[in-house]
Amino acid sequence: MGKLLLLIDGYSLAYRSYYAFINNPLLTSKGKPTSAAFGFARSLKKVLEKLQPDYSAVCLDHPEPTFRKKKYADYKAHRKKMPEDLKEQIPYIIEICEAAGFSVLIQPGYEADDIIATITEEAQTQGIEIVIFTLDKDLMQLAKTGVTILNMRTEGEEWINREKVEEKFGIPPERLLDYLSITGDSSDNIPGIKGIGKKTAGKLLEEFGSLEGIFSNLDNIKSSAIRKKLEGKKDEALRWKDLIELKKDVPLEKDINDLKYIGIDRDHLERVLNQLEFFSLSNDWVKKDKDPIDYSIVERLNIEKEEVLTFLPFEENVAISNGKELMVVSKKEAVSILQKTEGILLVVEDAKEFAHLTECYPKGDILNLAVMHYLLFPNRKNHTLDRILVELGLLPKNKEAKAVLMHKVAETLTNNLRTNDLWHLYKDIEEPLTSVLFKMEKHGILFDIHLLKELCVSIESEIEEIEKRIYKIAGEQFNIRSPKQLGGILFEKMKLPVIKSTKTGYSTDVEVLTELQDKNPIIQDILNFRELDKLKSSYIDSLITSINKETNRIHPTYQQTTAATGRLTATNPNIQTLPIRTERGRRIRETVIAPPEHLILSCDYSQIELRILAHISQDECLIQNFEKGEDIHTTTAARIFGIEPDMVTPFLRRKAKAINFGIIYGISPYGLSKQLKISREEAEKIIETYYYTHHGVEKWQTTTVEQAIVSGWVNTTYGRKRWIPELQNPRTVEYGKRIAINSPIQGSAADIIKKAMIDIQHSIDNKRLETKMILQIHDELLFEVPEKEKETAVRLIIPIMESTPELSVPIKVDYRFGKNWDEAH
Repeated sequence: MGKLLLLIDGYSLAYRSYYAFINNPLLTSKGKPTSAAFGFARSLKKVLEKLQPDYSAVCLDHPEPTFRKKKYADYKAHRKKMPEDLKEQIPYIIEICEAAGFSVLIQPGYEADDIIATITEEAQTQGIEIVIFTLDKDLMQLAKTGVTILNMRTEGEEWINREKVEEKFGIPPERLLDYLSITGDSSDNIPGIKGIGKKTAGKLLEEFGSLEGIFSNLDNIKSSAIRKKLEGKKDEALRWKDLIELKKDVPLEKDINDLKYIGIDRDHLERVLNQLEFFSLSNDWVKKDKDPIDYSIVERLNIEKEEVLTFLPFEENVAISNGKELMVVSKKEAVSILQKTEGILLVVEDAKEFAHLTECYPKGDILNLAVMHYLLFPNRKNHTLDRILVELGLLPKNKEAKAVLMHKVAETLTNNLRTNDLWHLYKDIEEPLTSVLFKMEKHGILFDIHLLKELCVSIESEIEEIEKRIYKIAGEQFNIRSPKQLGGILFEKMKLPVIKSTKTGYSTDVEVLTELQDKNPIIQDILNFRELDKLKSSYIDSLITSINKETNRIHPTYQQTTAATGRLTATNPNIQTLPIRTERGRRIRETVIAPPEHLILSCDYSQIELRILAHISQDECLIQNFEKGEDIHTTTAARIFGIEPDMVTPFLRRKAKAINFGIIYGISPYGLSKQLKISREEAEKIIETYYYTHHGVEKWQTTTVEQAIVSGWVNTTYGRKRWIPELQNPRTVEYGKRIAINSPIQGSAADIIKKAMIDIQHSIDNKRLETKMILQIHDELLFEVPEKEKETAVRLIIPIMESTPELSVPIKVDYRFGKNWDEAH
């Protein structure tokens, strides 16, 4: 079998890779664009594995003007400049090519096509078979015996040889140059001969053989119309031919022998792919030897104090390693070892999950790998051990061996946390918080199951009545939950005005329905139906199925590694999102109850985010308001509308409240106008007046955004970092600015309540109280308190919550007792 040369049209592949992800661009966790590099790398791997070439090169255009541009100023003139986020990736693409063993060829004054044509010519003289990987039709003129064009597409591979070119264009490859000279090439801005189409060009070349042959036989062309279009166009056609013709004499520094494929440089390729966060691709492509750490399997470890031990549960066993030796024991034995080993540093994948599996929360210092990884990469969704091992290039030969590699993971993450000044955040907040969350999950939240079921029946009955009214008004039955069917009823049958359309038909979202409320009574019924339907399906049904039948409690899972801001989230079910704004929604909170001789205690930070804004912006007006204990929304309304505080109406206060909280989220005039149902001009005026009266807020926001654009991240008052890749993408930069403004505030609030939870639990444990922390809902903490501990609990909890934040304004916590959550709220 002969030798094979693989030639890749670099920019053709780079552009295709870039635009493949144009609607959902790939970014690193720090905002570096990587779509083109990822698609390019993936294609390189695929074509290498398929062809296994003996020689290879990636050919790229040089940025300086080519000889064609000098001859014809309009050559490719209509092409847009290379997008900046693609341009930024070219150095990485070149590095990937070199690490993958490819020669990279660029020659000033020439295009990649010319380089490919030159190498092809040389290779053919040596009897080497050539495959050209490209989408460019200009290169199809090279297709002949021993030269094949390859186009690897999502829908499959396309191999283009001499026969395929003839099938595609109606002419053989050697006539393609003449063909394009007549028809033109829109991609290169070459007009060709006006009025001569593809079919006519093909017939002329078939009859007269070449471009020159056509113009030598003008008198023999039967059609006078075609003849007239060609008359006097010979020089023009020859000019296009000169531009399109591929040069086969490009002065290259390398010859065929220099293009021998040398294989991938595993260390280099791994380094660049991991730098771009292509971890799975790196793992799959590099395929380095597994288990780079030597270890031995033993029956029993000799565990010493101050040793680092990794515990990895799987199935019914637990793998334990000191980094050099590995043993596998039962879960029962693992718990026994944990209880006897004081002074060790324990490394686990997920401390809370580990505690639930072993029913034992470890004592002492813990390196919780998932949480450590989350602090370093808060925007990522996957913080599992398997993912971290892939990122670090650590490939265990079996599942037990992961326990050995966890030592390397722990060391790397610890060093990275220290380097990024995040170690204190892990040690002071995230590590101790895990044990608090474990206790909350284990104890659970008591529900009145009978009340929940009664509520479910009542809402089902209401839904049925509303359905009947809707069908009566509509004059027929239909699927109310189907936007398509609902749109047909409202806008086609009932002829209501169309407010907005979607790709699939009429929009029936809440904004549209709200605007149509006064047009027909059916609209209010539809809104009520949707509220009740969501209440039942998303909340009541979910709560009923989640209640433990033995305890009547729900044991939600608190996710510590999900929200990029640092906020906790709850799943199974998401009890943090129970609706509170409607009367029906509040009835659900009545089902969260205290056991006999206990009360529910709700403790809620008052306007904590606005107080954080006052602290970090050092805005004089906000600080003054909080120091004097004034109503922040009333005083803001007075400033914005230029009136005395005692003249502020409830309506004006609501407007001020919307702007106060909107400012935290970087609200736009459009957003405020929608929220308050006012004109955009009025919204702009309100925002402008707010900033005029709150100079500190405006200055802080401007500075924060500017610094975030430069550094790529913002941080909280506790030093938590949030990377904002959205700031690096022109399409999402405005959203990125809003994140930069909001994250330091929301993240600081999250850190504050986490720290308070840790200190409260510590005090409860020290005083051996029976009070239980049962729920965290962002700025609110819920407790189950024995009636006998009512006063003690308040004296313990409120001072801790109010003293935890070290802010330059006073902190206030509102609290209330009740037999159920709604009473206490």
